[in-house]
Amino acid sequence: RGVLVIGAGRRVATDVLPALASLPHTWRVDGVFARTARPLVCGVGDEAEGWEVSALDTLTADDVARAELIHLAVSKGAVPAVLQRLLRHDVSGVDLLIDTPVLLLKHLRHAKLLEGFRHVWVAEDIVRLPWLDLVAATADRFGAPRGLRCEHSAWRYHGLALARTLLGGGFRAARRRAGGRGDEVTYELHGGTRAVVLEPRDYAHGRLTVTCERGAFGDAPREGEDVEALELLVDDGRVTGFRLGGDECALSPEESALLGPALPGETVTARTEDLKRVGLRRMLVDIAAGRGGYPLAHGLDDMVIDALLEKLRVWRSSPLTRADAAVFRGAMAALGRLAPGG
Repeated sequence: RGVLVIGAGRRVATDVLPALASLPHTWRVDGVFARTARPLVCGVGDEAEGWEVSALDTLTADDVARAELIHLAVSKGAVPAVLQRLLRHDVSGVDLLIDTPVLLLKHLRHAKLLEGFRHVWVAEDIVRLPWLDLVAATADRFGAPRGLRCEHSAWRYHGLALARTLLGGGFRAARRRAGGRGDEVTYELHGGTRAVVLEPRDYAHGRLTVTCERGAFGDAPREGEDVEALELLVDDGRVTGFRLGGDECALSPEESALLGPALPGETVTARTEDLKRVGLRRMLVDIAAGRGGYPLAHGLDDMVIDALLEKLRVWRSSPLTRADAAVFRGAMAALGRLAPGG
């Protein structure tokens, strides 16, 4: 299946192209496009591969017609203009995979541009983190997750997406409060579950804890905590999977290679950036198989909640605060037209 990559920044070099290159029998990269033409070196660890980036203005209707998927990974301020550029061609038969956040809040009125594509998925790769397989595998022992605590281990809308995936359901309310090193953000979900995120993000020193109906697990339990350890499995300098008590799940050799070398004493949280690359690979497999990626509605909702929390410090679900509500979109469209660059 042909894929076009739009963008040539760090995300493309370290995640998008390495993930696609690891799937040669699934996806065929037909072109990488950015504002200007230039060479691009991509890879993981010591592995490097050269790619030629073409100017976006050279993208043709034939290029688009051959594609099954366009992966859009440009700076957020540029998204509306790039979408308008893509819509010069017939994209009704092409899926779009767009990086997070989908749009800036002031650009929400441009969400209608996304309707021109066959399907739109959000590249929220944190929802495909491979250790999440153990949540299903240990359901009989732990029961359903009821709480998530991310101490310097989640970033804004990524934390929202992880909470949505682990705890299920939508968000009811949220608040942001000043803490010691940074803010403490609490999300209340329908069904009585809760997620707490302590900022700032610092994967190297962060940790996460999942509280379930019959116990808890986490990747860096403190002494005296009744928390089972979620651990990396390492063999010959490579991360090969994960262990939670007597349960294990394995990575494929291709996924292990995408993670790069393992370092002694690393936690699961410390490898989050690399594990997200594996999550992106899994999402690309799912899209090719017709299972899709992270839903657009969820991605827009996560962006809106995060942006309003930043501005107002509190958020509660209502027609005035939901991305899918017509009254909210109308208000954002009016404000967007007034905002500089909106």
